[in-house]
Amino acid sequence: MTEPRRHRPGPLAFVLLAILAFLFILVPFLFWRQTWFGRPLTDPELTRYLEAPGLDRRTQHALVQLSERMVSRDASVRQWYPGLIRAAGSPDPAIRNLAAWTMGQDPYSSVLHEALRSLLNDPDLQVRRNAALSLVRFGDAAGHAELVAVLRPVEIRAAKGGILRLLVRPGQAVGAGTRVVTIKENGGREQHQTAPLHAKVAAVHVQDGVRLQPGDRLITLAPQEEDVWEALRALYFVGNADDIEDIEHYSHGVSDMPERIARQARLTTAAIRNRPVPSSSR
Repeated sequence: MTEPRRHRPGPLAFVLLAILAFLFILVPFLFWRQTWFGRPLTDPELTRYLEAPGLDRRTQHALVQLSERMVSRDASVRQWYPGLIRAAGSPDPAIRNLAAWTMGQDPYSSVLHEALRSLLNDPDLQVRRNAALSLVRFGDAAGHAELVAVLRPVEIRAAKGGILRLLVRPGQAVGAGTRVVTIKENGGREQHQTAPLHAKVAAVHVQDGVRLQPGDRLITLAPQEEDVWEALRALYFVGNADDIEDIEHYSHGVSDMPERIARQARLTTAAIRNRPVPSSSR
């Protein structure tokens, strides 16, 4: 009895297997190349990425690379400042937020200083806060009110009247743009309200299913560690005596906040109290 004959794969099969193996390597590499912001960009790429409408990840990549070159005091980066300022006008708040942070890397540029001041009126809370932080690097306290507000809880109130459906619970972490409630208006239309920043739900003030009036208090979001840390460091330079009560709230330790927050709060309070009082003009 003879054994069944075994068929060896032909040359075409070997080629197809080689192509498949190559694709298994190439596709992840291309994805990594397109999404990793650490890949250095050439000057033409930087220009092209800053002028890429609708390609938000490319714009973000360009802004990250631009900030690194600004930190290294590369004088050539000024040629891309018009593109950076255009990015600050993007319809995407994530792009505007990153642009506000990037502008703070060159505190000697008057054009970036002016652009940052305009971002203090941005409709997005995180953009305004990042602009306020960056302005401190220019020695500008124009965003002082935003910095103090970082130390306080954020309240979400009903934008419309109607029947409430709660989507979060106390202690839950939420991201910027996460839906926290839905309000069903009398006509049946649903209004979604979102968290304005990354935070933790500190309290829910209403019960699911209640009828709301516009302006009713719904949810309180707790200040987050990194936000408080940056605000305290900024107020070290631009804070005033009226801020001490908000700052000292953190001086003796706050639940879920590490010791570095309490230590920075004490340093900031001391800096404000030791600051010379401006003499009144006669």
